[in-house]
Amino acid sequence: MRTQAHPNFLMMSSESVAATLQSLPPEILSEIFIHSSTSTISVPPVLTDMPWVLGRVCRRWRDICRRERRIWGLVRVHSDLVDLHRVLELVPPAVHLDLYLAVTEERPVVSELKPLGAPVLPSLVERTEKLDMLCWDGIDGIFAESAFPLLRSLRVRCVKDASPHQSYRLFLAARHVRELCLHDGHESRKVSFVSLPFHWDNITMLDLGFNSGPSLVDFLLGLAQCTSLEHLRVSFTQNHTDTLIPKAIQRFPRLHTVQITHIVPPALANFVPQFWEHIASLNLRSVEFQDVGVLISALRQCSLLHTLSISYLCWETTETLDIPVPLPRLVNLSVEVDSTSMLFHHMIVPSLKNLHIRSDLTFNLVPLMDMLVSSECALQTIDFAFYGNFPVEQWYNSGLHDLLAASQTVTSVKIPPLHTRIAEDFAEGNLLPRLHALEWRTHYDTCGLFLSVLEKRMRLEAGGGISLCRAVCLNQSIDDLVFAESRLQFLREEYRLDVQVLSHTPEFMTWGLRINEWAKDF
Repeated sequence: MRTQAHPNFLMMSSESVAATLQSLPPEILSEIFIHSSTSTISVPPVLTDMPWVLGRVCRRWRDICRRERRIWGLVRVHSDLVDLHRVLELVPPAVHLDLYLAVTEERPVVSELKPLGAPVLPSLVERTEKLDMLCWDGIDGIFAESAFPLLRSLRVRCVKDASPHQSYRLFLAARHVRELCLHDGHESRKVSFVSLPFHWDNITMLDLGFNSGPSLVDFLLGLAQCTSLEHLRVSFTQNHTDTLIPKAIQRFPRLHTVQITHIVPPALANFVPQFWEHIASLNLRSVEFQDVGVLISALRQCSLLHTLSISYLCWETTETLDIPVPLPRLVNLSVEVDSTSMLFHHMIVPSLKNLHIRSDLTFNLVPLMDMLVSSECALQTIDFAFYGNFPVEQWYNSGLHDLLAASQTVTSVKIPPLHTRIAEDFAEGNLLPRLHALEWRTHYDTCGLFLSVLEKRMRLEAGGGISLCRAVCLNQSIDDLVFAESRLQFLREEYRLDVQVLSHTPEFMTWGLRINEWAKDF
């Protein structure tokens, strides 16, 4: 009974809402639609996005969606959509497109787009602002006589077996791009990237994932022309890049965001000091170092560093060095796996506000706590994403309680399952006294414990502390969630608390999908 009452109530209340909406004038409906649209682009199919749902309800709503440009963001168009004609009819002409071409050797672009007919293809090309291609096999059909006047972002996921004629035609059509992403060039030995008709000085973002070959050498030499470069992502796996990269990447005055993946040990040490001095955001993932001193030397030069993300770093030697690494402007720190914990002995982060840790229970929190205490930083956000299904006692023994006890300034926290002592101290206000937002993630059946702890804490603070709360319970049944709704409603009304309990069980997901399907039909 409880599992059916809530959906039925939603259906009855939504019918009254529908009658009210239909009586509103178009101007007010337009404003409602604008505030209902999300700013993010969902994965294909695009018909699941809010503007598409609104435009398919009735003719009146469809006309509003056609007229109102502000309802739409950058529309992602997948070449697999069978009703692409209808998509282009519904989207206002002023809205730009994000075109995804899932082309392969068996399904070239010609076979995907030519059935659309002559009127559709030019409209698709003229309105495309972002182009994402799995590879460039069969690109002649779309680039033969067409240019992309609005194209600013080009991504080719598999640069493979491209002839000079194909590559030149593609980049000629996309010569005004500002964001360029090319991956997997191990067979592109016939392409000379230096001679491509790019406006290199307009490029602000480069994402390169190459292996060896002449194409890599040409492209690295072409980097010298990117005087406006702001964002750089590189992933090279061959040993000879230790000399190529430093020659190509010298100094970019506007470069502030760098992501480096799969760089062999000598390469990072050969970067010139000027490369690091303007960087504000640095992401190092799966990078091998001869020793920790190479990374320490690089970080010491990042005086403007604001965001640092390090994960899966490897050291050939584990010799510790007594060298401080002052990062006076570092605000965001993200760390994954335990091999990076030795860096905490060196880092001085007085401005650190946001800390994100993702690891298993082998992560050593002691160096991290020493860093926070010695830096005298005032943390505001802590996010622990520990993975692995471990007994709750191990979460406590990992040092989590001591870290939370030392974080008196934190206002937002995401934490794993709570040990009994941690839960009691939190309920009594001994932990996180300034907390405003809480997310509790667990593999265990602890919805009841969560509500009990939360109610006690809210009574203690008389509703003046926590204002936002989420519990993600992976093994919670629908009956338990529906039964907990009355207690949640009490917390919402008594303390004006924004609180939800979410579950990811298959049963709950199926129930949620039924509600979503009903909402779309409405």
